Amino acid sequence: MFLITAVIGNGEEIKDEKKEIGILKMVSNYYTPKLGENSKNIFYPYYATEAGLMIGNFYYNTDFLSKKGYVTNILMYAPSSNIGVEWLTLKNIPVFYGLKAGGEIFYATFEEVRLYYPGNDSVDKPGGNNEAKGYDSGKGGYFNIRGDLKKDIDEKKYIKIQIVYNTMMMASKLQAEDINLKTDKIGLEYGIDTTDKSGTPFEGEKILFLAEKSLNMISKDKNNDWDYYKLTADFRKYIKTGNKNTVALRFLTVYMDYLKNIGNNMNNPDMATLGDLDVFRGYYYMRFKDKNSAVFQGEYRFPITDDGVVRGTVFAEAGRVGEKYNLDLFSKELKYDVGAGIHYYFNKDVMIRGDIAFSEEKVQLRMATTQAF
Repeated sequence: MFLITAVIGNGEEIKDEKKEIGILKMVSNYYTPKLGENSKNIFYPYYATEAGLMIGNFYYNTDFLSKKGYVTNILMYAPSSNIGVEWLTLKNIPVFYGLKAGGEIFYATFEEVRLYYPGNDSVDKPGGNNEAKGYDSGKGGYFNIRGDLKKDIDEKKYIKIQIVYNTMMMASKLQAEDINLKTDKIGLEYGIDTTDKSGTPFEGEKILFLAEKSLNMISKDKNNDWDYYKLTADFRKYIKTGNKNTVALRFLTVYMDYLKNIGNNMNNPDMATLGDLDVFRGYYYMRFKDKNSAVFQGEYRFPITDDGVVRGTVFAEAGRVGEKYNLDLFSKELKYDVGAGIHYYFNKDVMIRGDIAFSEEKVQLRMATTQAF
């Protein structure tokens, strides 16, 4: 439901027999920031694979509140499918004692959802409540809110504490009932970043370790009584292969376990998932989910225009989810997808990314305002 492509100009004047083509120049000027501009508010149409034709508004400000903070906001709607999305991100807002605040609010409504039972299956047909491993359809919404405080240890290392709450509401047709899956948690993140810390890293490394523990406070009820912990490791390597060419590599893994017996209730919305804007772009959103996951990603990024405002990428992804964390998770029954994309950079921090990805199940269109990794 969050899949978009966008076509935008690169800011160059286009001439035919010494006459400017008015409409193309107008479009180019509309989307291209003026020199030194750090804020922009634009309207644009796009097509989403799971939603159809969408219209939206994109706003960014990389000098938010004149304190070198960062904010982006996306508002999008598809009239034909009645899907709507609101996505607000804050980053690096100075507060006190060298701490920087950030966070995210994400809300989506939808008329159809594919809610998967745990496992690395590829079944694409519905079944009964006990044996269903493919699609469950219904309508509802998804809400996620995160707040964090970040402290830079030195120029390369940082530590961050975050609190997250998310919920998925759905009227399930298969189970003939309303579902409201909720969880809240606290997390501690430690990171190392040897890149130039822009949205367009050409070389260097990023390493992230995240430990999370359920709080079970505002989310707890008879259907959402979780007590779990979750560990994430994310390794990224950027290798400069030319003046503006980069090979980007990533290994991402998640380990999750419960601290008490939850029986057959495996509908925790915080389980590891594959299928979103950044991971497994060739599959439906949340296509695979389970307690553990392992993902390998590779991208080759290259400039299309001389100024680097428009860039291209080709990529491949492999991985899987599983109930047990063992060697099989990294080598057996892996799922794959490949694809290509176009990136448009408003400045060194803000971009729009449009990807097309091919898997054994689907051809998907994805859009985001950050690199996949």
